[in-house]
Amino acid sequence: MNYERSGLNTVHIGGRDVEFEFRILDIHDFGDKLILLLDPDDNYPRNCAFRNILAIDHDGEVVWQAELPTKKDADGYWKIKSVQPLVAMSFCSYECELDESSGRIIRKTFYK
Repeated sequence: MNYERSGLNTVHIGGRDVEFEFRILDIHDFGDKLILLLDPDDNYPRNCAFRNILAIDHDGEVVWQAELPTKKDADGYWKIKSVQPLVAMSFCSYECELDESSGRIIRKTFYK
C-alpha cells in the first residue's frame, strides 16, 4: 500500500492526510491495510482501556481496533512484537496473537 508518514500523528494515504488523536509509534503494511500502534503515553487517560492498535484501509478509514486481552481499565498495547504472525504486548502482561483481518485475539499468553 502506498503511504507516507507526514507527521507524528498523521499518515498520508489515498491522496490525503489522515490524522489521529495520538502519536503513531509503529506502522506495518499488510497490502490492503496498514496496521498502526498509537502511543499509549501520549496523554491518554490512565483510568480507561486504550484499544491502540488499529487497521486502516487505503482510504484512511478505520477497519478495526484490536481486541484487548483484559477488561481492566489500564490495559492497552505497548509494542508490536512481530508482524508474521501479528503479535503484540499488553500492559497487563499478555502476549497476544491478533487476527490481521479482524483485530481479534487468536491466542494470548500471560508472561509475568
